[in-house]
Amino acid sequence: MSSIQKISVDLDELAGVYFIVAHESGVEYDHQCGGLSCYQRSLEGFLVPAGQSTQVCEELYAYFCTGPKYGGHCHSGLDEEDALFIDQCLASLDYSMLTVDRDLLRESVEAWVHLKVVDGMPCFPCCYNSDPASKVVMIWNNSD
Repeated sequence: MSSIQKISVDLDELAGVYFIVAHESGVEYDHQCGGLSCYQRSLEGFLVPAGQSTQVCEELYAYFCTGPKYGGHCHSGLDEEDALFIDQCLASLDYSMLTVDRDLLRESVEAWVHLKVVDGMPCFPCCYNSDPASKVVMIWNNSD
């Protein structure tokens, strides 16, 4: 696919929780993250909606933006407490087959969290024949 020019899709105004599953697709998703730092990150792959995620988005906003721990400044990586909170959010979305990738906590920030498919799953949910070892990022509306 290297001869095909990639299309960049800006996800900044997207509402809800989504997953980007890394895969050669010719489409690169750009997303603002990191709270008030307004980082721009991108990943080529497939965009998968998490379904009815309004309540979870509100919980993520409260935790990362208005909560006492970060106050909108979650731009220097996550910790185990954050990972446990996000794992709970994933479970409430019926995505307990995904978990925060503890090996990539330092690279994760608000609205851009590295995930992995739990052992034993044959593929990413709803992406049949996908590689379960694929890089997966969870995104939601940046809190700025």
